[in-house]
Amino acid sequence: MMSRSCVTSMDVVSRIEIFETIALGSSLILVSMSMIRFNKFLMHPDVFPHSSALTMIHMTTSLVVLGSLSIVKPQWFPGMANFTQKKELYLHCFVPLGIMFAVTLYTINQAYLYCSVTFLQFMKEANVGIGFIISWIVGLQKIDRVKTFIVLWIITSSCAAISGEFAFHWAGFFLQLTGQLCECTRAVLMEMILGGGSQSKMDPLSYTLLLAPSCMMSLLVLSAMTWDDRIPERLINCWHYLVPNTILAIVLNLVLATCLTRMTAMGFLICGVVKDIVLVTVSAVVFREQVRYQQLYAFLATLVGVWLWASVQVSPNGRIRRYLQWLLWASDTEERAATERTALVQKARKSFVQGSLEATENA
Repeated sequence: MMSRSCVTSMDVVSRIEIFETIALGSSLILVSMSMIRFNKFLMHPDVFPHSSALTMIHMTTSLVVLGSLSIVKPQWFPGMANFTQKKELYLHCFVPLGIMFAVTLYTINQAYLYCSVTFLQFMKEANVGIGFIISWIVGLQKIDRVKTFIVLWIITSSCAAISGEFAFHWAGFFLQLTGQLCECTRAVLMEMILGGGSQSKMDPLSYTLLLAPSCMMSLLVLSAMTWDDRIPERLINCWHYLVPNTILAIVLNLVLATCLTRMTAMGFLICGVVKDIVLVTVSAVVFREQVRYQQLYAFLATLVGVWLWASVQVSPNGRIRRYLQWLLWASDTEERAATERTALVQKARKSFVQGSLEATENA
């Protein structure tokens, strides 16, 4: 009887976890899609086409809300204890992260002025390849035949999707590319800074709160550089759009932080793939953005590559990687080399964090 009751209770817990994962994933997809389409609407030339001012409003409000939450619910921000103990280290590390995040927010939102959401989404799929190349340059990744094949697959498919655009615009292309390069560089730098030992681990809410001040100051500089005398008037005229948009941005930050702490890596990546599919479908069907069959097929091929990459990263010794090794005639020596390289990466991360601390102490 006891064993049967234990099995029943385990089934109930498992079902609750599955339901929670589905609910979180659906919330993330819905809120993220809504934010992208809302920002696209606001960036129309006749509404509020000022990305630096828009993102500064988002970041300032997020700083106020998260700062208030950290006072009311400090247990939600366990990483702030490390910040208090090693304030110089985190000040030294989070300034470059905040600057890159600000550039990412500005350029990606500014690209909405020139390009469709579907086109920009096609470009974003190349982030896996860009991030891998940057990680390899700084020594965080080891190239092997399987990873090279998947990265080339993703980049080639993304290029095929981009090349079929009806109304290609170079300004939008370079703005989006700049944002993606900064985004991927920030992710790699964040891994180097925060992925080393237990001393540098950071929860998502603490990370967002610590990132907000430097990001907000960078956006303030960008706003001054791109100032338009029509901004105050448009702020007054568009307040009924900006208020719900800002609330949505805060909700997105909270949902994203929750998903990062409660979902598995594979679950989070699957949510990203589903979001991309739904977003492109909604943009093409509901908002009548033109998509060629070539772009559609290339986009689906890119998603297959992203799924392969996620499978290989989550299960390094799984069936998919072994099948790809067999298909590409890759030996197990590459796998052992990657394992040996991983130990060196940990040392590199540790030395980077220690070096940052020494630099701030000597300053």
